[in-house]
Amino acid sequence: MAATTSRITTLTGSVYEFALFPEPDENNFIGVLRRVPAADGGAPSAPMRRDEEPLGVYRVGVVETGKPAVFLLQGLGQLPFTVRTTSIVQTIEQVA
Repeated sequence: MAATTSRITTLTGSVYEFALFPEPDENNFIGVLRRVPAADGGAPSAPMRRDEEPLGVYRVGVVETGKPAVFLLQGLGQLPFTVRTTSIVQTIEQVA
């Protein structure tokens, strides 16, 4: 079974693509998260966001409109993990 991919748009204009795997992979990731760059319809970038680079997702909170989404991601640099909290989710659409 293939990953289920959703496109999440937030109040600040950020756009994320979240692919949820049917089961954890060999790195124990349950999916991958990619922030869509401004050129492709997302909000302006910041270097630490690592736009366009898919980051492994260890855990995700409930993702629903009207609330921020929270993702526990693979670490940046030497860190074992990082937490990404979005602004308020405006829309969620399934793309694959």
